[in-house]
Amino acid sequence: MRQVPYHRGAQTLVPRLLIIDDDDDLLQMARAILGADGYLVDTAYAAIDGVHKALRFPPDVILLDVLMSGCDGLEIFDTLRQHERTCHVPILALSLLAGRDASRLLLDIGFAALIEKPVNWPVLRQELRRHVNARVI
Repeated sequence: MRQVPYHRGAQTLVPRLLIIDDDDDLLQMARAILGADGYLVDTAYAAIDGVHKALRFPPDVILLDVLMSGCDGLEIFDTLRQHERTCHVPILALSLLAGRDASRLLLDIGFAALIEKPVNWPVLRQELRRHVNARVI
């Protein structure tokens, strides 16, 4: 299923995603699945690399693993929110945390959505469409 590129002014753009996660298998799968959907997918295995990529080329949506080894995903979230270039980019939490309480907590902090791991790809695709479309309007 290929997504139709969106238009910003007279320019046609491909939605850009940045995925920050320490699970290399998930990053590879996301590149394949979401790339086939028509997204330009950039990935970062290390948190600091993800922050640098987001600041250098702000994506349309960021997927951020909240529980990475050796790193606090909430600190990365705060760092991205403090920068002018990324403060308005929707950030979706990727997490093993599940349930209504975890979702409410992450949404209250400011995440746009919670995508539970293991990833339900149709749910992720729906959330991505919703947030990419909201950024364009």
